[in-house]
Amino acid sequence: MRILFALALLLVVTRCARADDGWVLEFGPYVGYFDFDGVTEYEDKGMFGARGTIHLSDTFRLEAEFDEVYTSRRPLDSRARQVTLAMHGRYEPLAGRFSPSALAGLAIVALDDSENPDAYGEAYDLGLGLRLRATERWNVRAEWLLRAQPMRLIMPSEEGAENPISSEDLTLWGRYFRVGVFYEF
Repeated sequence: MRILFALALLLVVTRCARADDGWVLEFGPYVGYFDFDGVTEYEDKGMFGARGTIHLSDTFRLEAEFDEVYTSRRPLDSRARQVTLAMHGRYEPLAGRFSPSALAGLAIVALDDSENPDAYGEAYDLGLGLRLRATERWNVRAEWLLRAQPMRLIMPSEEGAENPISSEDLTLWGRYFRVGVFYEF
């Protein structure tokens, strides 16, 4: 919550400092491929989502995005849906037809599994991207992101143990590649 407040404050301060420039916004869909951590035993699948972006300056953008991955779990053949709501800061140091970028951010990830209890938690994203400015308003962006998701794995203890349930701290690593088309307002 503190991070969202800090990002909102950054937005207001930056906009006040650049009040004469006006707002620059982007919106558009993307598709991609999500690579689940092998520990989860979920199948790697395609993803889709949408993103809205506010240009805070010529080189820094604040992005809010929503995406979904529909998948299945191999041994149980259960169906699952992973839903993500993320907030990223993007640094784009060069302006031109091709612009490389780096991004970092936080995400809330929810997993709805047909056979297991639902799970949700926070995640941390880092990534690299390349933007192609197709026209003055239309952009195509390709990105590769790495997601670290801390979680606690709960499993039954060995028979006869005092505590029937044990837990272990674990970090899941997800990777995804996505391509999107965005319109700049």
